[in-house]
Amino acid sequence: MQTTVKIDHTFRRVIGLTLGALLGLTFGLVSQTINMVALPGISFYQPPFGPWANTALCVLSGALLGLLNAWPIDGLRGTLLASGASAVVFAIATLLSIRIDPQRAVGTIMVIAFLGLPFFGFLVPLIAVLRWTASQQEEAYADATPLRKRLVMPLVLLIVVGLIGRTSLYSLEARQTIIRMDTLIKTGQQVQDVSRLPSALRPDDVADFIERARGPYTLEWKTTDLSRYAIPIPISSLQGMESGVIARFANGWTLVCIFVPDNAEPGCKGF
Repeated sequence: MQTTVKIDHTFRRVIGLTLGALLGLTFGLVSQTINMVALPGISFYQPPFGPWANTALCVLSGALLGLLNAWPIDGLRGTLLASGASAVVFAIATLLSIRIDPQRAVGTIMVIAFLGLPFFGFLVPLIAVLRWTASQQEEAYADATPLRKRLVMPLVLLIVVGLIGRTSLYSLEARQTIIRMDTLIKTGQQVQDVSRLPSALRPDDVADFIERARGPYTLEWKTTDLSRYAIPIPISSLQGMESGVIARFANGWTLVCIFVPDNAEPGCKGF
């Protein structure tokens, strides 16, 4: 009897680890590549480690959280343990992905910790379903249920997690703005005469574009905290709807441009 219980618990834990890794892989691949698929040829800024390392991190995190979830005999304890660990991982990943102003470090960390609470609440139902699925697989295995019937719930979970990962896709407006930024940079890189640069990239706005804007770069779209760059916003009837795109070059130079939907020329500045 003792041997049977041990085998049952081991099977559930293996299922939890395996399913967690598959869910992490699904979320990682979808969330990290969906913008690359939507806008081929454009490299995106994807902190903390880039798309492929981030995906590997999602697999590892999913496997560990799945194992934590399935390890306790009590399902509620496993759900709360994995949900709490997920909230901690969320907070750490957020801290790694942003640049913290030393003068606001304490406030920023408190905000991230506070945001971890609703994230914990959001995850509890999903992780509870994951625990239930692992337990059902354990029972189905013991009852010799056909594999095709046992795969239904794991496949549903994979689809749900894939849909969650799909929310990483930039909006149509963001994609159009990113294309404008990419076109602007590529146009500027093709000229050698400062006078032929697009007006937004000329020396009165961006110093030394031709010398500095060399090599590969990544792009990031954002709508918050744009005032920190002290870039004059183009005059527009759609004031308040501006968005920024940050180009980070491999040589360490950064170009930030602020776009307004009805204005052909953005305001730009190099850093």
